[in-house]
This record gives sequence, structure tokens and C-alpha cells, in this order.
Amino acid sequence: YRMWAQSTLNNSFTTSEAERTHMKNNLYVDNNYTLNTNIMGYVFKTQQPGTVPLYRMWAQQIQNTRLTISEVERAHMKNNLYVDNNYTLNTKIIGYDFKTRQPGTVPLYRMWAQQTQNSILTTSNGALNHMRNNLFVDNHMLTNFVQGYLLPNK
Repeated sequence: YRMWAQSTLNNSFTTSEAERTHMKNNLYVDNNYTLNTNIMGYVFKTQQPGTVPLYRMWAQQIQNTRLTISEVERAHMKNNLYVDNNYTLNTKIIGYDFKTRQPGTVPLYRMWAQQTQNSILTTSNGALNHMRNNLFVDNHMLTNFVQGYLLPNK
């Protein structure tokens, strides 16, 4: 789920229905952006062949949630404002997605808006183009702006 908190200008992301409910009771709303749903796709709860951990990170100073599949990028973030973000989950890993494109999967794009210090994710090419025309840029940081490949939300 992609969630939005207007008061902090933060997009957050969860794979847990219970955590989504908690977020909705604490500042967040579902973030449909240009999609008709806030479900962007599906990850695995446990590691499967070809999948990698999808880490959720939090930077209190800039009120930003960021996801990464890169251990190198995660280490860099931990040295630059970010900490592992467990929120209400007991893990920093919110799921496992494919590192490389597999048949029937969709890319998980990470975008960045410098003006609002905000990361956002999408699997929609339409939303990706809309973001590129509205403050957001491809967010490479230390790795590609594609943060793995998800099973699509059909």
C-alpha cells in the first residue's frame, strides 16, 4: 500500500493490512495519486528464488520514507540521516521482490521531489510520466531508480 501524510508531506509504504489501518488512524490516508488504487503490486512475505529484501528506511530530519533493494544503498542511507523503519512491523524488510525482471512482473520505480524532500514509488508508466512533469525526478541515489519488480495488481 502507498500511504500519504499531508502534515509531513511523506509517502509511506506497507505490505501489512494491520499497519495500513494503524497509519490511517495516525495522519495517513490512502495515496492513489494518478492510479485508481493504492495497491501498486505484490511482494512475497518470505524470500523466494530470485527475490531480494525490500528495505524501508526513515529519515526523521526530512520526514521521508524510502525503499531500497540495495544493501550498499541501505548502508549509505544509514550513514546519511536514515534508519531502518520498522514502524509497527517487527522487521525492516517489508517484503521480497524480484531483483531482475521476470515474466509477468512490473518495475517498481522510485522518484524524488527535492522541493518537498519526498520519495514516491509507482508501477504505473502513466503515473511515472505525470511525476516527471510535476516536480519529481528519477531517484537513482546510489542505485537504479527501479527498486525491483513486483507481481502486478490486476
